[in-house]
Amino acid sequence: WKPHENQTPGNPWQQHAKALVAWGMDQLRRDRGTHQWLSQKRGITAETACDVRLGLIPHDMVRQREAWGLPPERNPQGRLKKLYLPAGLLIPLFDSTDQVLRLKVRRSVSGTNQPRYLPIPNPEKNTSPLCLRSQTSDWVIVESELDAILLAQEAGDLASVAALGSASYRPDCRLFGFLRQATCILLALDYDEAGLQNVFGFWLRSFPHTGLHHW
Repeated sequence: WKPHENQTPGNPWQQHAKALVAWGMDQLRRDRGTHQWLSQKRGITAETACDVRLGLIPHDMVRQREAWGLPPERNPQGRLKKLYLPAGLLIPLFDSTDQVLRLKVRRSVSGTNQPRYLPIPNPEKNTSPLCLRSQTSDWVIVESELDAILLAQEAGDLASVAALGSASYRPDCRLFGFLRQATCILLALDYDEAGLQNVFGFWLRSFPHTGLHHW
């Protein structure tokens, strides 16, 4: 895959990110096994996967960091690092102008000490949450993007949904404004130490109308 000529000029990361998303969507459409996993294990339909532009990186790849507009980095041996694009489910986040804010890959690494989710490096180091808004002023806050996508699919008429990506991440200015005006906030962070610490810290102090639910 290569960047398309009609993509944003002068922004190589944006060009490559959009090309990767388009290529990954095509790879996912061709992969019956991943669609089956999304449907049976995560409850996400093929139509929803297409709507949110989920993709698939079928195998590990490496690219030149400079080609993506990333600053050079060196490993402990002094060699220039490559950009690692791991195999897995590609989860993109777009802004209101359809620009890619960030890319994350969910890998199949169960039973290992390796992280399940890996972000693809971004010059902006963007950690904005995924927001799936509805017409209601009620919000559900989760950690996982896949959880947020499923909730929006099944209950998008009842509540807006946001995925933080991590219990330690905070709402950006846009989401903070939405939550300040929310009628009700249901906080459904993971039931672990990080989730509990953040519930009784930042969230209850910042949004007293927060309701708690753990899964």
